[in-house]
Amino acid sequence: MNDKIRFLMAILIAVSLFLAVLVVSIYGNLKKTELQFNERKATLIKENLDLKDTNKTLEDTLNQKKDAFTLLEQERKTIEEKLTSFENEKEAIKKDYEDELISLKKDNAFLTTKVKELENKTLAEHIQEAIQKEENDALKKFLAKVVYNIEVIKKGGNIELEPIVVTEGGGQKEEATGEEPQAEGRKKAPSQYQGKKGKVISVDQKYSLVVFDIGRKDGVEKGKQCAILKDDKEIAQAEVISTRYNVSAAFVYETAYGHNIRDIKEGDGVLVAK
Repeated sequence: MNDKIRFLMAILIAVSLFLAVLVVSIYGNLKKTELQFNERKATLIKENLDLKDTNKTLEDTLNQKKDAFTLLEQERKTIEEKLTSFENEKEAIKKDYEDELISLKKDNAFLTTKVKELENKTLAEHIQEAIQKEENDALKKFLAKVVYNIEVIKKGGNIELEPIVVTEGGGQKEEATGEEPQAEGRKKAPSQYQGKKGKVISVDQKYSLVVFDIGRKDGVEKGKQCAILKDDKEIAQAEVISTRYNVSAAFVYETAYGHNIRDIKEGDGVLVAK
């Protein structure tokens, strides 16, 4: 009986020891598993935080991209509006230029016709037209005289008009008496010509025209009378028919006794009336 009890006690002790060892082993495994779980949990938490940071960074980047895209879209719309405005302006300018070009072409055609008409008419014909339009009898008489002189020149004749005699006092001219001129020859320019002095730079003997080197800047005006001088002595009288800024043209309508248009040379003096 005692042996059985001892045997049972031994078995019970053995079982208890086994159970104790098993419990200790299970507890150790549980601790180890818990530690691994905590480590894994910590790793997952860290990864989760990293993912959150990455996600936040991506969200910020995405927002920046959206803002940049919005800005680019606004700039694109602005550029499109400017391009549309430029296109409208270009079309308007093109239309204006086309209208202006059409107008210029019409003006050019008109001017071309006028130039051809002018080229087809002689100086005498132009003066004849001026005579028909002119109301001043004295000027009409003068223009008729010019036409006559031109016709004489065309036929190879020389214009030998009345001599010019200048008095000491008033500078008035007198008609020729038929006597030979005095020994002094050419007279000095009368006082009314003591104005701006220039020089002849071109002579057209065919049409009795001279061009000299003073113009509007010097007070020369169309219609002014002028004296042509050689060695400071008057050899002809002329009337300004055209002026530019620094040159003028005059028609020689009268020459002194013993002179004609061929005596006028480049470099001769020109005195324009005051």
